[in-house]
Amino acid sequence: GLAQGVHSITAGYSGDAANLSSVSVPLSQVVNAAANPTTTALTSSLNPSVLGASVTFTASVTGLTSAAGTVAFTDGANTIAGCGAVPLVPGKPAYTASCTTSALAVGTHGIVAHFSGNAVGQASDSAALPQVGTRARDHRHHAVRRRNENGQSLLDRLVHGRRNAHERIAPG
Repeated sequence: GLAQGVHSITAGYSGDAANLSSVSVPLSQVVNAAANPTTTALTSSLNPSVLGASVTFTASVTGLTSAAGTVAFTDGANTIAGCGAVPLVPGKPAYTASCTTSALAVGTHGIVAHFSGNAVGQASDSAALPQVGTRARDHRHHAVRRRNENGQSLLDRLVHGRRNAHERIAPG
């Protein structure tokens, strides 16, 4: 194979009894260094997250010497809105890209960061990050169900008008 650098390549024909010899016009061939292998890691700012909460995913790409390239963030097979081609930001020891979303549904999501690769670094994907989305707890629900010393819940007293199991609260 050709070494890294610029090479001038020509093709020649020595000829035969019926044909004259010839040499082609030189072709300039550039051979770049092989792209380095890269590693992409992924973190979440909030895991588990509550429905509607803002979550920032950060991809860290190591093995690069240039910030060229982008990272796409996916939830399963779907690209996260606004996070299909996030540019890398230089950093030490890794280049990073971040994606913020508040559109995660309730359930477990397999979030993956896909680095596109560039002239000096091969493309790479993170492992799937299991991001858990939960519903917000409604503390009022728990207070309504709490029982008093007579065994009645606040709900019983408000809806059924009872102070205890044997009596009704007279209106007004």
